[in-house]
Amino acid sequence: MAQDGDVFRDMMDRLPQPIVVAAAEGAVLWANGAARALLAAVSDPPPTCVLEMAAPEARDDLAGLLAAVAAGRNRCDRRLPARTLRGPRWIDWSAEPVTWQGSAAIRLCGVDVTEDMEAHRTERLLREALDCIPDALVLFDTDDTILFFNQAYRDFFWYIPPLEAMRGRPFDDVVKLSMSPPRVVADPVARTDPQAYIEKRRRRLHNPSPEPFELYTAEGRWHLVRERRTPEGRFIGIRSDITDRKRVEERLSELVKELAESNRELEQFAYVASHDLQEPLRMITSYLQLLERRYRGRIDPTADEFIHHAVEGAARMQRLIQDLLEYSRIGRSGKPLSAVAMATVLRQALGNLRVTVQETEATVEVPSDGALPEVLGDPTELVRLFQNLVGNALKYRHPDRRPQVRVMVEPEGDQWRVSVADNGIGIDPAHYERIFLIFQRLHGRERYSGTGIGLAIAKKIVDRHGGRIWVDSRPGEGSTFHVTLPAADPLSRPEDAGAPVESFGRTG
Repeated sequence: MAQDGDVFRDMMDRLPQPIVVAAAEGAVLWANGAARALLAAVSDPPPTCVLEMAAPEARDDLAGLLAAVAAGRNRCDRRLPARTLRGPRWIDWSAEPVTWQGSAAIRLCGVDVTEDMEAHRTERLLREALDCIPDALVLFDTDDTILFFNQAYRDFFWYIPPLEAMRGRPFDDVVKLSMSPPRVVADPVARTDPQAYIEKRRRRLHNPSPEPFELYTAEGRWHLVRERRTPEGRFIGIRSDITDRKRVEERLSELVKELAESNRELEQFAYVASHDLQEPLRMITSYLQLLERRYRGRIDPTADEFIHHAVEGAARMQRLIQDLLEYSRIGRSGKPLSAVAMATVLRQALGNLRVTVQETEATVEVPSDGALPEVLGDPTELVRLFQNLVGNALKYRHPDRRPQVRVMVEPEGDQWRVSVADNGIGIDPAHYERIFLIFQRLHGRERYSGTGIGLAIAKKIVDRHGGRIWVDSRPGEGSTFHVTLPAADPLSRPEDAGAPVESFGRTG
C-alpha cells in the first residue's frame, strides 16, 4: 500500500496544475511540482505559508476560503489574483478537506486562467470596438449560420425583436429579413422572384473575394455591401449606409452638369460676341487709320495725338477680340484626339515664329526628330500651345542677354512631359497660378505687349488633352514651363532618344 501511495504522490507531483496540502492556518504541508514552481515564483526563498501565494489584497479571501473548509464545508471555489516574479497571474482555486498523515488538512487545487482571462478581455474589447463602428458587421460560421453581429447590425434590424434569437440562423433567413418591410430591397429580381434573389446572394458566399455592391431600400437609403470569406471558411458581411455620400455625389453631379452648361453658354457668348464685334471694329479701325493718314499735320498736334491713341486702342481691342475668339474656339472642333508627331508640331510652331526668332537673335534648341515621340492630341491646338510657350520665352527676354530657349522631352508614366526653358526675366513664385488665368498680366503694356490670354489659351489646350501645365522659375534667371500630354502609344519610346538637339535661329 505504501508503494501505491508513492506512485499516486508521484503522479500528483507531475500534474501541470498546482496542488497544495495546507493546514487550516495556511502552513504548507506538501506541494507538487507546479505548486512549488508557483511558490518559487512568488519570492526567493519560497514562502512556507499558502496565503502568500495570493496577491496581498487577496490574502484575506484565501484565508476565508481555508476557514470555510475547516469549518465543515465540503468544497469552496474562488478565483484570486497572485503576484509572482513573472508578473500578475489569476488562479482558480478549489479547496476541500483531506486527511494528511492522520490529521485534518485542506487540499488546494489551482488552475492558472491568466491566458483565458486575457483572451476574454481581448474578446470583450474587440466586441466593444466593433460595437462602436458605424458599419453593420455580421459573421457567419463555416456552416453559414450567424455567429456574431455588432450593435450597428442590431440597429439595422431594429424591427426584429429579439435579434439575439437570430444567432445560429442560416444565411437565407438574413436575406429574407432584408427583403421584408420596412427593409424592402429595391431590386427588380428581389421583387419579382425572391428565391432567385436569395440564390444570387448565396452564390456570392462561394466566391472568396466578391465585388462590393450597392443596395437601395424602399426607405430611400443606399447601402454598400462588402463580403469576404476568411481562411477558416467563415463569412464576414459588412453593410455601410452610404446614403449621405450618394446624395452628395448626386448633388455634385448636378452641379458639374450645371457648371458645364454655364461654361458652354459663356463660351458660346464669347464666341458670338467676339465674332460679331470684329466687323464693326474693323470698320472703326479702318476709318481711324484713314483719318490718321489723311489729316496728320493738317489740324493741330493735339488732334494728331488723339487720333493716334484712338488707332492704338482700336488695334489693341482687335487683338484682344481675336485672342478671345481663339480661346473660345478651343475644343469646339469636335475632332477626336489622334496620334500627332511632336516633331511636326514643333517645326510648325517654330516656323510661325521664324521672324521673331530672327529679330530677337534668339537660339532655340529642340530634340532631333528621332528623339521626339508621338502624342494624342489635336495638331492645330498643339501648334498653338508651343507657339505660345516659345513665343512667351522670346517676348519676356532679359534685356542684358540674347534669348536662349530649349525644348526638352522625357517620359512620365503613360504621358510625355515637354519642357520649354528660357533665360529670360523669370517669374516670381507668388504668381505661378495667376499667370494661367485669363486677362492676367504681370507687366505693363509699355514694356511687353500682349492681351494676357496666351497662357490661359495654353492651359485650356492642355486641360482639354488631359494633361497638366506648370512653371518653375527664378526671377532674373529664366523660367521653365512643363506640359504633360498623353502618349499615343505608352509602351513605345523614340528610337533615337539619345540624339543631339537641333538649333534654330542664331548659331554664332
